[in-house]
Amino acid sequence: VTPTPTPTSECEAKSIEVLPKRLILKRGQRGSVNITLGGNSCIPAGKTVTATIGKFGSNRISISSISEVTDENGQAKFTITAKDKIGKAKVTFKTDNLKKSIIVKVR
Repeated sequence: VTPTPTPTSECEAKSIEVLPKRLILKRGQRGSVNITLGGNSCIPAGKTVTATIGKFGSNRISISSISEVTDENGQAKFTITAKDKIGKAKVTFKTDNLKKSIIVKVR
C-alpha cells in the first residue's frame, strides 16, 4: 500500500491586530502602522493586507501603498502621511474576511 500525501492547508488568518490603535500626526508628518495577523497554531505569512481610507480621509492623509504582503512573522507595515488639511481620517485594514480600523488625527 502506497501512502498518499495529504495536502497541507494554508494557514488562515484568524485575528488582525493594528498598532497603534490611534495615530496623531502634525501636517506633513509621517507615521508607521504595524499589522499583525494571527492564526490557529500557525503564522499567516504571505497574506495580502489592503488599506482603504474613509470617504473624507483622502483629503487629510495618504498611505504608502494600498496593499502589503505579510512577512514570515505574519506582519505588514504601512506608512501614513498627513496632508495639509486638519481633522480625522479612518483607515481600514482588511485581509480575507477580517478587518480592523484606526482613526488618524491630523493637527
